[in-house]
Amino acid sequence: MGKILKNPGSSVSAFGAKDRHQKSYSLDDYKDMAQIANEIGKRLLDIGIKYCFHQHTGTTVETEEEIYICS
Repeated sequence: MGKILKNPGSSVSAFGAKDRHQKSYSLDDYKDMAQIANEIGKRLLDIGIKYCFHQHTGTTVETEEEIYICS
């Protein structure tokens, strides 16, 4: 996906979390999400694209608390 973004000259990307499929998630779930987001960010930065994680209503990261857990 990074190569597709890079082709037209993009330098920043924004990705969000998946839809919320359960009422709550464990701390380990959020740690896994943060590790995945960090890895995506590293790989994109390697090709010159900055990564931005976008929280959104109805996803696994939507509340202020969930944002702080992942950061």
